[in-house]
Amino acid sequence: MSTVISYENEYFDPVTEEEALASNEFVKIIKINGRTKIREEYIGGVVVEVTYYQENEPTAEIFAQYPLPILVNIIHRKETRGNYLKEEMLSYNKDREIQFRSFAFNIVHQSTEQSICFGSYDLETGEVKNDSVVKTNMMLTGCCIYILL
Repeated sequence: MSTVISYENEYFDPVTEEEALASNEFVKIIKINGRTKIREEYIGGVVVEVTYYQENEPTAEIFAQYPLPILVNIIHRKETRGNYLKEEMLSYNKDREIQFRSFAFNIVHQSTEQSICFGSYDLETGEVKNDSVVKTNMMLTGCCIYILL
C-alpha cells in the first residue's frame, strides 16, 4: 500500500510542505494507492475541517481520529460508470450531528479526481435537487469554471 502526502494552498494550487507550513491556510491531502483518502484543511496551523473517504472504518473511529471542534465530512464512493465515480457526502457539525440533512453528491473522473458536477439530494424523496446541481469545467489553464444548471 503506497501513501503519498501532498499540499495545496487556499486556491487549490499545489505547494511544497514547507510552503504550506509557512502559510496561514492550506490543505494536506493523503492519497493511498493513488486515491484521495483524507483532505485536512488547516488555518493557523490547526486542522479545522476534514474530508474523509470512508471505506470500512466505523464512523466513531473517524471521529476519534479528529476530535471536536474539527468539522468532519464523510464521503462514500458509491458507483462507477465508465471513467466516472459518484461520491456521496454527509457533513457533521461540531456536535457530531449530521449538519446537512440531504446527501450531497459529486461526480468525479476516476483517474484525475476532477469534479464534473456536484449537488444534493432531497432527503425525503431521494431525488436530485435540480436547483442544487453545479457543473464544473476545467480549463486548460487549470482554472475551474462553475456553471449553475
